[in-house]
Amino acid sequence: RTPPYGPVAQARLAPTMHGLRSVSKAGVTAARTAAAGARRGRTLATKTRGIAKGQGAASRGQAAAASIPARNLSTVMDNKKSWVEQRSDLKDTARKAIVYELLQNANAVAEALVPWFTDNMPASYFRQVTPQMQKEILRNLIAIYDHETDSFGSDTQEGDTKQLVLQSSVGDTRMMTFINYSGNQQGLLRSQLEQIPAGVGELARLKVFTSVDERLCVNMYSFEKPGAQGSITKGEGALSLAAGQHILSFAEDLKTSNGDAGLPWSPLFESASLTAHIENSPADYVKNSSPRSFLQQMILFNDVSGTELDGVHCEFPDPDLPGMYYAGLDEFETGDLMGRIVEGEEFGRHWCLKVALTNAVPQTALYKILTAFNSRGLNVMRLHLDKVDDGANGHVTQVRLLFQEPETKGDMADYLSSLERDIKRLKWVNDSTINLSMRKERGENTDCSEVGLQRAEIIMCLKSMLHPILSKKDPWAFSRTNISSVVENERYMRHATGIADLFASRFDPAAPLGDARYEAWKETLRQEIDDDVEEFLAANVLHKMIDVVDMTFRTNLFLKNRYALALRLDPAVFNPNDTAAADADPTDWDSPFGVFFVHGRRFNGFHVRFRDIARGGMRLVTPPTEEQLSIESARHFDECYGLAFAQQLKNKDIPEGGSKCVVLIDPISNNQVMTGSERELVLRKSVKAFTDAMLDLIVDRDDTTPYIVDKLGRQELVYLGPDEQVIPDDINWIVKRAEERGYPIPSAFMSSKPDSGFNHKTYGVTSEGVQVFLDTALKNRGMHPLIHRGSPDDEAVTLKITGGTDGDVAGNMILILDREYGDRVKIVGMADGTAGAEDPDGLDMAELVRLVKSDLPLAEFDQSKLSAEGVIHDVSTLAGLRARNTMHNRVVADAFIPAGGRPNTVNIDNWDSFLLPDGTPSSPLVVEGANLFITHEARQKLFEEAGVEIVKDSSANKCGVICSSYEIMSSMLLSDDEFHAVKDELVGDVLDKLRELARMEAELLFREFNNQPGALPHFSERISNAINRITDAITQHLDTPEGEARMPELMHLVKGHLPKKLESEAWDRFESQVPPQYVKNAVASTLASRIVYREGIRFVEDRGEDARPEAAHKLARLAFDYLEAEGTVSNMLAMLESSNWGDDAAKETALKMITHGGVRSFLEGGFANNKVGSKPDEDIAA
Repeated sequence: RTPPYGPVAQARLAPTMHGLRSVSKAGVTAARTAAAGARRGRTLATKTRGIAKGQGAASRGQAAAASIPARNLSTVMDNKKSWVEQRSDLKDTARKAIVYELLQNANAVAEALVPWFTDNMPASYFRQVTPQMQKEILRNLIAIYDHETDSFGSDTQEGDTKQLVLQSSVGDTRMMTFINYSGNQQGLLRSQLEQIPAGVGELARLKVFTSVDERLCVNMYSFEKPGAQGSITKGEGALSLAAGQHILSFAEDLKTSNGDAGLPWSPLFESASLTAHIENSPADYVKNSSPRSFLQQMILFNDVSGTELDGVHCEFPDPDLPGMYYAGLDEFETGDLMGRIVEGEEFGRHWCLKVALTNAVPQTALYKILTAFNSRGLNVMRLHLDKVDDGANGHVTQVRLLFQEPETKGDMADYLSSLERDIKRLKWVNDSTINLSMRKERGENTDCSEVGLQRAEIIMCLKSMLHPILSKKDPWAFSRTNISSVVENERYMRHATGIADLFASRFDPAAPLGDARYEAWKETLRQEIDDDVEEFLAANVLHKMIDVVDMTFRTNLFLKNRYALALRLDPAVFNPNDTAAADADPTDWDSPFGVFFVHGRRFNGFHVRFRDIARGGMRLVTPPTEEQLSIESARHFDECYGLAFAQQLKNKDIPEGGSKCVVLIDPISNNQVMTGSERELVLRKSVKAFTDAMLDLIVDRDDTTPYIVDKLGRQELVYLGPDEQVIPDDINWIVKRAEERGYPIPSAFMSSKPDSGFNHKTYGVTSEGVQVFLDTALKNRGMHPLIHRGSPDDEAVTLKITGGTDGDVAGNMILILDREYGDRVKIVGMADGTAGAEDPDGLDMAELVRLVKSDLPLAEFDQSKLSAEGVIHDVSTLAGLRARNTMHNRVVADAFIPAGGRPNTVNIDNWDSFLLPDGTPSSPLVVEGANLFITHEARQKLFEEAGVEIVKDSSANKCGVICSSYEIMSSMLLSDDEFHAVKDELVGDVLDKLRELARMEAELLFREFNNQPGALPHFSERISNAINRITDAITQHLDTPEGEARMPELMHLVKGHLPKKLESEAWDRFESQVPPQYVKNAVASTLASRIVYREGIRFVEDRGEDARPEAAHKLARLAFDYLEAEGTVSNMLAMLESSNWGDDAAKETALKMITHGGVRSFLEGGFANNKVGSKPDEDIAA
């Protein structure tokens, strides 16, 4: 038969399929007899009566058989041998004797097994398991039960082999029933979860039944087949409602009595909301839940719905409170059966736990819960798991279980509080952290305490942070593996746990460690390490762990509902000069303003910022192999630091400084890269966990501040933006979560909101700036596509691009190039994650545009549109992968636009691959649309050796972050409705501003490059540094009383910086709705960029590099004098313009001279303090 198998087939198949040992032949034969009766449709009782009726006939056969000489049975049965006696009466007699023997045995088995089974299996088993399945389970038990010894199976069977596994499939549901007869051994459920084969589907329901004497466990797992999610979890409407009438009646009684012990009345229990919840729940879940249990789980469901939180409720069944008794035990039982477990002294040893898990993988989540129980020695007696649909939010896994109270526990309230905290954390920690938590603090001696989950999480967090720090000292010695081997080594476990205890005690809000005690404890730990640890690697790791504790300002360790472990750190801990090898040259290192580190399940994340108020994108890095993961881990902080520093350089035009967030995610499971929904789940959860943990440390609320010991002493604002692999759903969730957490101006926390923001990909904001720099660079080289370079037959400008047609920067570059230049440009090479494409005649632009507008990758290029020499490289082949990876080096083009790809693709070790065999570059011009595609050293080499002109990323792609800044200003000033009402016009104004700011820098960049020696990246950095230097000086001055008093006369600067539509709609509310520090930064950055773009970098550099406060004050004074000079010169020009010189040519010359040199003459001539002219005219200055 198709599964469920009959007892004979199952008895034979189960050992083969599941590694179980074979049952005895007698048992199989008895099972065949029992199965025959069941197949004739008899009930168990009828079958027993049938066996008794057969005894009479069998006894007559027994008498006849006694007079026949004993023969070998094979001889009797073999009628094909010539020497066999042909006697039919002998056959009949033997047959009857065998039947009698088997009937006697089956009768004895049934008489012994059935009463035991009905007495010992809980009432919930008979209520919740279908009669058909009950019979199937009994048939299989009969096959392995020995009535003479009153035991199941063979004495030689051990552990997991003492079980049968039944499998069945109905529609989109698969079931596995484990019948275990080893005794209710601890860890049994966990062991069974490990045996479930891959690909069976997602666990959606689990029912656990244990016999009263704990000899038998029947555990029934139900799975939704792959691709059939919802087949079990979906609500069943009227069917569910019909099954839930007992719950509605109970709720009415509860309302009348205004609640009972442990379950107060809640508005959630009103008929309408309760009915809706019942209809949305699976009928089986509703039917098999006690009313009180269902309502308690409904409260948990409501608490976690739409969040990523987990809810836990634990209670003790008190015999003196009927309601509590009902809540504690009747959710699993009805009637008197359960009383046998809990009567007398045994009653107080059972507790009921309910857990609501949001969007968890049920099998994985349950495995973790059982691991926690196993580590504490807790024995699960009953367990039900049900997966319930939560609409657009996903699903909630409801678990309720009954467990025995441990013998050694201390205060039970503290014990349960610790258990609840750990269960909430399980979803968010790595398996390695859970495993470490169960290790013994000093070896494997059972008398020693376990590490515990909190200490394990601290240790793993510190370990993860150390790799990018210590790898600078020696990347081979301080590998991920070697660092792990230290903190997880029994030899050093006591030191690691001691450091974890120091960290926890320092930041324990209930009793924070005082400075004196902290310093004494820290020095004691260091001394113990020096005395006990001789190995160089281990000593360095442990001491650096203490350094991290010492340089931590804040942590969310003690927040109740945190998603990950977050630390606000002193940037000094990352100074490479402190960890570099002794013979290494000192590194020129600019310290960031602040660093956050977040450690969570399958990810680590850094956030680095170079100003108090800073903005930068969040990117997700997902290495495809373990080896690549280790490489990315070693350079994790450096990548984040480098991107943040580049952002600081490119943010020169806006109020926010530079920052960056890099979340390194481990997408590898069972040595294979995750794909599809599994991979998406990990990425989306990592984004949520990282951002929520960041919010823990920067929001000031009653649910955060009391639980954080603050060593920093000031509140902080952080602004994020999207980058690689961050999707619109992430952005929406982050903004919503920031609002829920009480972040000031939550819409400003994350830019590029799909509905209320300027989507970078939709409007191509970054690419608009890249095109301006490309246009200026081509013009400077005499290669502009729209200007003939000698004859009407000039060929089109050729380009090569990395990045996909479905990507932001590369895709929009295609559209803008087609818009601006038409057939005067040809893209001769492209490469993305899916393919490489090359065509010396130019890839068909119409086909590229089609892919962009259809959001399709390069692999979808219609190859019929290629020329005879064109080719598409398939990355699934080794040759195609190699060709794709080298396209940017091999293909010859007038200009190269890296618009996608990993940082450091072109570096000091491979820069010469960009050159052709004759030493000339494959492209003489590079405009960096992607960040850090070429390293600083490689840029310099390409310029010095081959004259390659490279427009650095901090200039070329700056418009993306400027757009984000305008979006944030809009979100501060406009409601969603106001924004949508003017969005189209506002977008046009923003794009105009972006092109204007790009054009001003591009023209200054090439003006400086043409007039002074040096490479383009060098001038790009000098422009940024000059602007940032003035910005910082002005900001410092505005923080003084004198600066505060000056603010009103400077507000026109910000007004002129705003897009026209935003200024006209909301200028009157600017000062009241924008944070004061943000306003000051806006004033400073606007004035600073204006000065440098007009006067050049030497205007600032000639003042020297003095870092003293008085030097900054002088620079700020110069900026304000410049503003005064502008006003005076503008008024003077107006007067000259209106005067009559009689010589128009001379007048025009004079006006130009004053326009270009008047401000400098004013400043250098000492007129600034003479009050010449008037205050700057607001309209002219703006």
